[in-house]
Amino acid sequence: MSKRSRRSTYWWQATLAVLLLAPVGVIVAAQEVGADNTAKYLGSGRYAWTVFIVAKDKSILTRIRYVEYTLYPTFPNHVRRVETPGNNHSFPLSEKGWGEFDLGIKVAFDGGRISSFSYHLNLFDKAQPEKTAKPKPKPRKKAT
Repeated sequence: MSKRSRRSTYWWQATLAVLLLAPVGVIVAAQEVGADNTAKYLGSGRYAWTVFIVAKDKSILTRIRYVEYTLYPTFPNHVRRVETPGNNHSFPLSEKGWGEFDLGIKVAFDGGRISSFSYHLNLFDKAQPEKTAKPKPKPRKKAT
């Protein structure tokens, strides 16, 4: 048997072992769980943002125990754990800042399964402009 043939065989054996030994839910969870965010421009180059978990199949969200977000290291307490599902968004984390960065996200499911991935926090494309009330123009007096 040639070296190339042996490498190919070992690769297939390793792949088969992973597929047989890995819990099926981990593979499904990694494909179906993701993240999204909202952002609002506050002025002076600062944004208020919220990152949260999304899933194609909403029932998977009920099986999440907690979500751990790893923020940029300059944030105080940059590893944050969210254990409450939230009202408008699933497992939301809200913060304020001035720039985009990649977050590390770890989703822990019932039964001990973990799904880890990264998400790019998008501020500039998603930012809603701050609503400022424009003063009503004063009525002009008619010239007599």
